[in-house]
Amino acid sequence: MSFETFFGSNIFNLYQMITPYKGSKKFLLYYRIIVFIILCYGLFTSIYVYYNPNPNDTRRVYFAFFTNQTYFGIMIYFASTIYLHLKDNKGLLKSRVNNSFIHTIIHIFYNMMFPLAAIVTVIFCGLMLPNLQTFYYNFIHYSQQAVQHILQSVFLGIDWYLITVPSKPSHFIPTFLVGVLYLIFVQIYHYVYDHWVYKFLNTDNSNWYIIYTGVILFWTLFGLIFSYIQNFKNRHRTHVTDIDINKVDTYNV
Repeated sequence: MSFETFFGSNIFNLYQMITPYKGSKKFLLYYRIIVFIILCYGLFTSIYVYYNPNPNDTRRVYFAFFTNQTYFGIMIYFASTIYLHLKDNKGLLKSRVNNSFIHTIIHIFYNMMFPLAAIVTVIFCGLMLPNLQTFYYNFIHYSQQAVQHILQSVFLGIDWYLITVPSKPSHFIPTFLVGVLYLIFVQIYHYVYDHWVYKFLNTDNSNWYIIYTGVILFWTLFGLIFSYIQNFKNRHRTHVTDIDINKVDTYNV
């Protein structure tokens, strides 16, 4: 079995990313443009919060947060799909890239962003929100929390529902690897800057190995459950191919 078939990327094509299950391609394009504008505002708020942090926190952390790394990935997701729409509108979009490895990586990326965004929302609402210090907040601080931790999952969830992209249980592996790599990154970050990105990952805690194991298991189960949810969503849908793409609506409808 090849790398491509292992992840089901042999039945994935770029037309699937721009063809909605309901509604028109024009509507999906406009939706993505509006979301991208909101995400740009969210990027501004995150930079503002970096320069206007909690006065009781002496750490200066930005890109090291998993939230921010995922957020940039989400921005790339929407920017790249808008680009695909524009190429398709000009009749220049091809169904797949020539290199099968790169084609599979693209498929994995598009399949992986929603579960990662959902992980951010679940962890934020479950672990961080109950202990959030808001005494120094203004509107921009609140909007940053809303856009980067909650609305990003809503936006990506709507997009995920509208399109039909093939998935296999093997797609839990990239999600698992992202979790492991991030934990490794946290160790390197702590070694370089001498403070922890997230305090609950501090290895000075007596039960740190239980926490780390739990994080990895949570990441793995989340990715595996999502792959089954993805297949459940797609069970009565037909995957768009480059043969029947001309049968779907154009941007002039």
